[in-house]
Amino acid sequence: MEVLFILCLVSFGLAYDKASFYGASYISYPLQEAKGVTDISFRFRTHLSDALLLLAAGKTDYCMIRLESGRLKLHINLGAGESELSSSKGINLNDTEWHYVSIIRREANLTMKVCT
Repeated sequence: MEVLFILCLVSFGLAYDKASFYGASYISYPLQEAKGVTDISFRFRTHLSDALLLLAAGKTDYCMIRLESGRLKLHINLGAGESELSSSKGINLNDTEWHYVSIIRREANLTMKVCT
């Protein structure tokens, strides 16, 4: 049985919205164009080593957050080319414990924090 629990809080310069996901659930949410500010925070726990956690995509812009071999990977392109951030090597996030992730973008500055 595949289990992925996510509690997500996303803001693209607007009010915050919350959603919870269990198993194969997902949400479709119309997003405004990302301006100069993007805040994404969520908690998740899973035993899966590879999983898609978030995908927000437009015609050319996108933000994808996924687990790859137990590591968190962020891929984002808002018109200036793709940026990629990864969680530290040696820390597996597929240990069924809750993990908090915060991603903050201010113009071209991108920060990702993972609390284990």
